[in-house]
Amino acid sequence: MPVSCRVPMIACYGCGGSYGNQIMRAFAQGCGGEFIEKAYPNYKGGTTVVWGLHRGAPGLIEKAKEDGGDWYYVDHGYFARGHMKGYYRVTKNGHQQAWIRDSNPDRWDKLGVKLHSRRTGAKVVIVPPSAIVQAVFGPFFEPPEGFTSRKDGKPFFEKFPDAQVVYTYNSIAAVEAIASGVPCVVTGQSGATPVASPSIDELTFPAPDQQRRWACSLAYGQFTMEEMRSGLAWRVVGL
Repeated sequence: MPVSCRVPMIACYGCGGSYGNQIMRAFAQGCGGEFIEKAYPNYKGGTTVVWGLHRGAPGLIEKAKEDGGDWYYVDHGYFARGHMKGYYRVTKNGHQQAWIRDSNPDRWDKLGVKLHSRRTGAKVVIVPPSAIVQAVFGPFFEPPEGFTSRKDGKPFFEKFPDAQVVYTYNSIAAVEAIASGVPCVVTGQSGATPVASPSIDELTFPAPDQQRRWACSLAYGQFTMEEMRSGLAWRVVGL
């Protein structure tokens, strides 16, 4: 009897967003998967790849978990993020890479991002999760009275020069904090989880070699659209 060599289906869901659809189309090209464009799509089984948390994506992940299959989450990157020309994180069976794997430093060095040693400050920077994150995972985090959110595009180091610690659920601000020399406390799955502090009362910070090892690991968990289209992202993360 002949042995079946059928490759399991890879379904890449853009979930109806023009931005997410472009990214998922590129990813599907690179992994040989099927691109599904519409919002709130029907679950197709096999391996599931989704962009973001909008328009049915969380439900697709839950169905993949119930089936016991692998799922991949794609969203904005940890470093050098940007629309279309920047990096996007790709995580297997998770929303962020909350672990460290030994990785070649080439991708990190290519980014040209400086890692800072620990610095001192006096302020606790609280970064509440976005509305969509709260809707999917919460609610669990109430901003303090008078809190205002400001996105001015400045690097973390310049935006919070007197930060003592960053406290957040899973914001990429925690990753930026560690790179900038500021301890962080995260209460959800975060790219900063392996180097985060246990609590605000027990602040820690990684040694320089561990900080660099962490950064090199994250650099191998994010890719450009072209690297998705070429299949590099799938070859690295899809194993």
